[in-house]
Amino acid sequence: MREDIQKIENDVCEYIFAEKLLKSGQNVLLAVSGGADSVAMVEIFSQLIARGKLKVNLHLAHINHQLRGADSDGDEIFVKEWAKKLSLPIATKSVAVKEYVAGNKVSIETAARNLRFDALRGIAEKYDCKVIATAHHADDNAETLTHRLLRGTAFAGLAGIWPEKEFSDGIVFIRPLLILSRVQIESYLGQRQVSWRTDKTNADCRFMRNFIRHKLIPAIEEDCSRPLRETLGELAKVCRRFDGRVKSLARAACDICICDKERQRVIIDKAELRNLSEPVAVELIKIILEEINCGQQKITSAHYRGILDFVSVAKKGKRLSLPNDFFVTVDLDEVTFSAELNETATAIAPVEIVVGGITEFGKWKIETKILAAEQCDLEKFKTEKDELIEWFDMDKITLPLLARGRVEGDRFTPIGQKQPQKVGKFITSAKISEKNKKKLFLITDSKDVIWLVPARGSQIASITPKTKNILQVFVHSNILTFDSIVL
Repeated sequence: MREDIQKIENDVCEYIFAEKLLKSGQNVLLAVSGGADSVAMVEIFSQLIARGKLKVNLHLAHINHQLRGADSDGDEIFVKEWAKKLSLPIATKSVAVKEYVAGNKVSIETAARNLRFDALRGIAEKYDCKVIATAHHADDNAETLTHRLLRGTAFAGLAGIWPEKEFSDGIVFIRPLLILSRVQIESYLGQRQVSWRTDKTNADCRFMRNFIRHKLIPAIEEDCSRPLRETLGELAKVCRRFDGRVKSLARAACDICICDKERQRVIIDKAELRNLSEPVAVELIKIILEEINCGQQKITSAHYRGILDFVSVAKKGKRLSLPNDFFVTVDLDEVTFSAELNETATAIAPVEIVVGGITEFGKWKIETKILAAEQCDLEKFKTEKDELIEWFDMDKITLPLLARGRVEGDRFTPIGQKQPQKVGKFITSAKISEKNKKKLFLITDSKDVIWLVPARGSQIASITPKTKNILQVFVHSNILTFDSIVL
């Protein structure tokens, strides 16, 4: 029995050294929930240190998610008492998961994970720990891979739970128990006569992960000759090697493809990008998006394929919008990834608007047409219109029409008012944000401002029951979005 216990401990130790997860003398923060997995991790580490196999300094951390009332508090008390018994320093922190869910519109699981990771990183900084160990094991890895397969994933997702993951602040999360199964962990604790806490919600199969754990994987394994965790574990290893190779090639491609870069703008060689295999090209784009601080939470595999398709077919000067106000712009020989265009209307030369046609003004297209008032339903138009389309009385307008940026002293009469006011004063009173101010421009006739686009039309050329001819003006971006291309 003793040999079985030490074999488990030695296997974990060999895995730590094989994956280079720890260095001698490091401060290591162990994330402890009180469940069997994390309790076993602390016990194994303590035994390895006592036997001289590991030379690290242990600190414990417990995060109370406040989701199970007295049970959550009981977990915290258990972990504190156990840490005291082991003479190990411990820090605890409570997080408001339900409030986070309400404020960020995410699932409870996502909220708990985000808050837990942030709390652990804060505690690690306090204890000067550069490494945080979590107790993910082989069964967790199998469940993660199964979940990703059900949702749909690329090869990077099939890499499963990585032995380590480094964050931008230098904190590294390690998973030293990935070689152990849940059965091995509980057997080990039984032999060591160490108790643990049980989270009753882990049996609730309304949660997808619990359904996978208790229903799906056992059903699959009924017809399998070997445990699914072993098969999926081998798949994960292969995919991690492949992912590492792709990342290495992508980093090398940076030196070849990137022509120029500055804050929130990277220019790459179009031909070199198109010469890359798709996995490497996608990884290169990920690196570039990180370089320009484009948050990738909303970037999906469809976006990466869409970018590559767009680069292949788009003509010079075309732009594709990405989530979070970032853009891809195609030139003759180059592709630019950048933050929201700084191009404001004030920096663009005035353009005469073609009545009955399409006029380009910076990143906008202005489409106009003349309508017979007797054939138009004004009330229906008012209820269905958006801020980028307006109707004006054509007979009140003195051509030519111009699109231009704002200048100091511009005045107009907002629709519904009788007296003109400064455009700047209107913008202030309307509480238009600094970001949206940059999107404003004017459409004028030879005498007056008829539209502060897209904020407010002018009373000067407004529609009345006597209107005979209507000038319809429709403004939209000439930048492609993912909704407007076939992915």
